[in-house]
Amino acid sequence: MSYDAIVYQVLIASPSDVTEEREAISKAIHSWNAANSRELKTVLLPIRWETHATPGMGERPQKMLNEQLVNPSDILVGVFWIRIGTDTGESESGTIEEIKEFVRANKPVLTYFSKKPMPHDADVSQLDKVREFQTKIMKDKMGLIESFSSDSDLENKLSRHLTKVVSDLKSATSPSTSPKNAHPATVAIKHETSSSTPPEQLDEQILSQINHALKTDKQRFLLLAFLNLSTERNGGDLEMNSEEIRKIANNIAQKNQKHEISKISGVLSGFTQEGELKKLKILSRGRRVRGGSIYSMDRKWLPYLRRIQLDLKWEL
Repeated sequence: MSYDAIVYQVLIASPSDVTEEREAISKAIHSWNAANSRELKTVLLPIRWETHATPGMGERPQKMLNEQLVNPSDILVGVFWIRIGTDTGESESGTIEEIKEFVRANKPVLTYFSKKPMPHDADVSQLDKVREFQTKIMKDKMGLIESFSSDSDLENKLSRHLTKVVSDLKSATSPSTSPKNAHPATVAIKHETSSSTPPEQLDEQILSQINHALKTDKQRFLLLAFLNLSTERNGGDLEMNSEEIRKIANNIAQKNQKHEISKISGVLSGFTQEGELKKLKILSRGRRVRGGSIYSMDRKWLPYLRRIQLDLKWEL
């Protein structure tokens, strides 16, 4: 059943040494949505350069990222450990420049510093810069600053803080909630939900069947390709042609340092013609097109795929 919701875009900003923490932030956002979105009529959309940035030429790289990701976003969640990042020509790192842009626009910033054990070969100069920046933003009161000792600690703290930030944002907008009165980077949309069970109440037997049927990384890549697509298309069944599935699946393989896929027809046929996945009717093959076939998936399966992705800790 559908319901109206306000979507706030949450930019995840960080240097390159906190891959696990970025996943933890995404997981916390999705968990927050599962617990709060229907009641609060609010959806948080994680924005990441890996999935939302597009290449361009002729401009300073960070300036292009600012225009594509920073300016449209509503909330920034930053995370640091032992690296500050690479100088952009305007700031000491892209993450710092993004935080400054948010502060300048008077938009909420949540910055977290890891207290995890450091590797013995940590770059001392980078670590010193992280500490200097932490001192500066605390002194200048540049948003909420917090530390964490583990990924679960980060998830728990972020979930609590997001509730407070959303409350502040909603109270700052007109109760009419019409798009013209909404926060400049916020849009009122029709958020489509499935009639299936919410993510926190998934049918564990079905989840077990899916996991049992997915015996190889190749099979998982192909199904998670549809989960990747779900961030870009709304409403009705999700559709992909076999070549599109292959490209997105190989993208996922590259990001997670797995072997790429050359032939996919056999795996896709297996999904639709035999085994547990056929029984569950997760994928169905429709019309044939030049170079392959069109495959579709009911959106009700997306919460299950999201759970699988979170368990695998794979990046889409």
